[in-house]
Amino acid sequence: MDLAMKFNLAHMMEDISTGVGDGDDPEVMKNSVEFLMQKKQYEKAVEIMISLNQFEEALTVSEQYGVNLKEEMAMKLLPPAS
Repeated sequence: MDLAMKFNLAHMMEDISTGVGDGDDPEVMKNSVEFLMQKKQYEKAVEIMISLNQFEEALTVSEQYGVNLKEEMAMKLLPPAS
């Protein structure tokens, strides 16, 4: 992620962000969100926001930029069933 941001490779960020996991550095992920937002890669930014549990921010960006939430993304935004 750091190399993709350093060399301004937004297309690589798209591929990398699909593999975001629990062991990833949260600070790098936050920087990735900022980078993707600057490059107008809103859907990927929203995916990372959701993985960082930034649900309200993800919804705000989705609404503001017309991001269509995939079913998997939408399910992560739902509160757990009681």
